[in-house]
Amino acid sequence: MKKINPIQIWVNGAIKIATILFAKVTNDNLQDAATFQYTLFETTENGYQGNQLTRNDLTMTGADYVAYSSNQDAYNWVAKQINATIIGEYVAPIKETPIATAPETTTPGTDAQPSQPITQP
Repeated sequence: MKKINPIQIWVNGAIKIATILFAKVTNDNLQDAATFQYTLFETTENGYQGNQLTRNDLTMTGADYVAYSSNQDAYNWVAKQINATIIGEYVAPIKETPIATAPETTTPGTDAQPSQPITQP
């Protein structure tokens, strides 16, 4: 996924802002055409991937297909087709999770009590 400069998207009667681009190849005939599916997402205020705003397909052919040789080429081509500017990799923020303390345990088959001397009657 890539971070992009903000793009306004009309969704259900409201303007939303897309800031994440995801793309994947859905078909490549290995000859003269490749189809890519792209999805635009908004970002939550915490920096996480938010709602999907749009998803569509694009087909690359001709000189673009001949020049296509890497995932980055594909992302650059998709971005150009939708008038987006890639500004970096999207890396989700690390969620901070409190570390829980483990309860005290005993080894199975042992006594949790202190050792007692053995006395014979």
